[in-house]
Amino acid sequence: MTSHPFQCFRHGIQCFCHGRRLRQTLEILAEHPTETIPQLSASASNSQNIYRFWANKRVNPDEILASHRASVLARVNQQAVVLAIQDTTDLDFTSLNSNAPLNWSAIPNALLAVRL
Repeated sequence: MTSHPFQCFRHGIQCFCHGRRLRQTLEILAEHPTETIPQLSASASNSQNIYRFWANKRVNPDEILASHRASVLARVNQQAVVLAIQDTTDLDFTSLNSNAPLNWSAIPNALLAVRL
């Protein structure tokens, strides 16, 4: 039995109108995280399909995240103990004068929920 790198990855997309396309797109991106869309697509038409999906005005990032959030919370609530591992990082690109588009800073706060 071959192991999928994200076989435990679940996404609560049953309420999302583009569920099948979203699942296919996320699986392709997860299997090849360092590749560009043209590199990971088997053909130019597959690349175009991914670009069209993300450009579709009916594809709503908030809706995707809401369904994912609901799925995660449902799984967390089934566990007796869940570790919430947190990290806060400072990103400061304001001193990079040569890269004007990167002239910003942020403080992302990541949280990883781990079941025992």
